[in-house]
Amino acid sequence: MAVAGPLLGTSPIDRWVGALVGGGLLALIAWAYRRSRGAEGMGGGDPKLVAAVGAWLGWPALPLMLLLASLGGIAWALVTQGKGDRPLSERRVPFGVFIGTAAFAAVPLWPLISGR
Repeated sequence: MAVAGPLLGTSPIDRWVGALVGGGLLALIAWAYRRSRGAEGMGGGDPKLVAAVGAWLGWPALPLMLLLASLGGIAWALVTQGKGDRPLSERRVPFGVFIGTAAFAAVPLWPLISGR
């Protein structure tokens, strides 16, 4: 966390907000899914990982990271759609892998997109 701030030009308050909002948002989504569907839709580590990434990147880069992670998860689900014995709607997607990969991809992409 100490290196990411100066690298991306992110202030400590932006990183705190990123940790709280990023983790809180995914925890809220997981809670809402569980409440509406009666089943777990997200692992407990995903909100914590997004909170850690938010503390690393800061809140401005979180939408980019979540977009990249979601696109990676969708691509993985589509590529592996015909494999396995269960339908796609019943299979688990290892979202943490895509969160981590997207976080590292967002580091060089965010300054290019934001103009920083």
